[in-house]
Amino acid sequence: MQIQADNKKLHRWFRVMYLIIGVEIAAMIVALVALSDPIQRIGAVLIIGAMIYLAYQLRLHTLRVRAARTNVERTTIPSTEFTLAYLHTRREFHSGIWFWSRLAVLLPGLPVMVYGFARAEPDTSSMAYGIVGGFAVMIVVAIRVQHKVARRYQLQIDELNRFQRQA
Repeated sequence: MQIQADNKKLHRWFRVMYLIIGVEIAAMIVALVALSDPIQRIGAVLIIGAMIYLAYQLRLHTLRVRAARTNVERTTIPSTEFTLAYLHTRREFHSGIWFWSRLAVLLPGLPVMVYGFARAEPDTSSMAYGIVGGFAVMIVVAIRVQHKVARRYQLQIDELNRFQRQA
C-alpha cells in the first residue's frame, strides 16, 4: 500500500481541480455581466453553484483523507483497519452519494446555458446540439471512469480483507 504516493497524486490533482474551478467561476461571472438573456444567466448561475459545490466536496474529501491518512501514519504497528478506513474514504468519493450528488449538481448548468444561446441565436442551434451531445458523452465517460476508480479501491479493500482473514 503506497498511501503517501497516493496522497501526493491526490494533492496535485486537487490543486489542478481548484484552478479549473476558479477559472470556471471567473468565466461565469464574466458571462453574467456580458449576457443579457435570462436563460443564459440562469445557466451561468447554475454553473457557479455547481463549481462552488464541487470545491466544497473536494475540500471535505481532502480533510477526510487527511484524517484517515493521519490515523494510518500514527500507528506504531501497521494496521489493516486504518488502511481499510483510508481506502473506504477514497472509494466513497468515486461512488455512491458523493459521486451522484456531484453529478446531479454539475448536470443542469451547461444544457440550460446552451438552450439560452440557442433560443437567443437560432442560427447556432445545431452547434448547441453538438455541445450538449459532447457534454452527454463526457458524462458517460465520467461515470465509467469514476466506476473504474471506485472498483480499483474496492479490489484493494477486498485484498486486505482476504489478508485479514488469512492472518
